[in-house]
Amino acid sequence: MDFHVHSSNRSPCGTSTEDEMIQAAIREGLQAIAFTDHNLLMPCEKLEELRKRYSPFIILGGIEISFGMEHIVVLGIQDKKLESHKWRYPELHAFCRKHRGFIFLAHPYRFNPTVEVDIFKHPPDAVEVYSANINPNTKPLIDELAAKLDVPKLSNSDGHRADLMGKYYNILDNTTDSESRIFSMLRKGKFVRAALDR
Repeated sequence: MDFHVHSSNRSPCGTSTEDEMIQAAIREGLQAIAFTDHNLLMPCEKLEELRKRYSPFIILGGIEISFGMEHIVVLGIQDKKLESHKWRYPELHAFCRKHRGFIFLAHPYRFNPTVEVDIFKHPPDAVEVYSANINPNTKPLIDELAAKLDVPKLSNSDGHRADLMGKYYNILDNTTDSESRIFSMLRKGKFVRAALDR
């Protein structure tokens, strides 16, 4: 399962459509992806349409929210309030806790040598350790950060184009198509990460 995927439908930096990303993910043997476009949710109607078209492939909705150069991915909440550009990280964290969303720090240290939101006071559910946009040299720093936070580490493509599908993913301990069970297993670290050699 890949929990950090973009499309050209909503992310200006995306170069492949939703259908192209899904079809590539299926070809590569993935069982689920989450669309996490920049500051925009996939409309619920579109999400349901894609789920019906590609069933039993699992398609989750999400959003990647920017806080300056820091990016936070939220999964499991389909509320248009998330598209607001006025969030402060502590407020977003509280909102996600209230609505039982899953929240993770995307590509730490990609743009800065430090993390610029207070993740120690407001820890995410996980930290991304592998992706197409993570410098392998920062992995020791990310490992140390996840250990200090005592949270699981994710491997996601952060794919903006179809050829990145299947290169980074997470294998859950048990097969499920329930969003709540997927996020429960993630929070408990009941998965293994996989990433192709770069």
